[in-house]
Amino acid sequence: MLARTLFPLLVFASLSLAGNFAAACGPYGDLDEDAIVDRWFGPGPRGLDRALEMYDNVEDDEARAALEPMVDRVAGQRGAVVSRLYWYTDLQQAQAAAAASHRPILSLRLLGKLTDEFSCANSRFFRTALYSNKHLSDYLRDHFVLHWQSVRPVPRVTIDFGDGRKIQRTVTGNSAHYVLDENGRPLDVLPGLYGPAAFQAWLERSEQFLLASKSGGVNPDRLAEYHARQIEEIDARFAHDAAAIAAAVTSPDELTDAQWTAIAALHAEDAALDGASVQVMRREHPDAFAAGRLALSKRVVEDPILQLVRTFESSLALDAVKNEYTLHRQAHQWFVAGQAPADLDSLNQRVYAELFLTPSSDPWLGLAPAGVYTALEGDGINFATE
Repeated sequence: MLARTLFPLLVFASLSLAGNFAAACGPYGDLDEDAIVDRWFGPGPRGLDRALEMYDNVEDDEARAALEPMVDRVAGQRGAVVSRLYWYTDLQQAQAAAAASHRPILSLRLLGKLTDEFSCANSRFFRTALYSNKHLSDYLRDHFVLHWQSVRPVPRVTIDFGDGRKIQRTVTGNSAHYVLDENGRPLDVLPGLYGPAAFQAWLERSEQFLLASKSGGVNPDRLAEYHARQIEEIDARFAHDAAAIAAAVTSPDELTDAQWTAIAALHAEDAALDGASVQVMRREHPDAFAAGRLALSKRVVEDPILQLVRTFESSLALDAVKNEYTLHRQAHQWFVAGQAPADLDSLNQRVYAELFLTPSSDPWLGLAPAGVYTALEGDGINFATE
């Protein structure tokens, strides 16, 4: 039975990548890709379970690789064969699922799409460090309903060396996670990048607050008290960290780059990647070890992926402490002062404008500052679309 089912799925996988549905999908020719996937697996988490069961029962590596894009499409996330998480892209559907399961919602706002390789850098790092983490993904699956929404397309740059070599990257762009109650009301926002342990600690605090509020409801006063306590805890942790590195400062604004790095080192364990995340990085760099053997001394050969892991973990720890002691603290203050919009879209707009400094009113996301001489016609700005 499995072999009979696998063949059309593999055909579908190859056709979906080529975009030739109308010509080759038979009775599904008039449907889009999402509808075709729904026909085979069904929508929602159960559909993902069926897709993953199919994937897990295939032993051939090439066949499994061909199934991965389909699993991603069902899940709503690139790399879903590792994370095994289902993401809603319709907030109303997520709220209905949350109401049925009595779980809070974790909503991600990002540049680009979580299904695309070239989404913004933060969301790509989330897929590697957070959603692929075995302990964290299990926790998310059992305790939250997941949702994501794109804020705008992600800026993308290509450097062409003129000899066939190209480098493609995304530029700028931050992401934010929101914990929402069943009705879609924001309870807190975590701006930017965090390591897996710090991220899960935030999720657990948010969930415990929501559970404790079930009897009396999440009213503005209770929410303000919660965020006031979070500010007190942040200030206490910062004072402890500053003392630990012998920094005579009272505010994060006074820290030097070296002092920030020293504080980040105190929280290295919060940013440690697990084996599943390391394997994701290894899959993305299949030739790294062979290349590293050629470049390193014959006496000392170290797996280059582990070098990447250490560098990435250091960046995670540094981003996390900066985000927690500055951006997240400011967001807490909004809730304490009653200035945090109760509407998710409005709150997200404020986060991007005031925390990330990339307001929706700026079409260039800060990449085209005024008053800077470039010696390019029209400052190199082109409104043409491809």
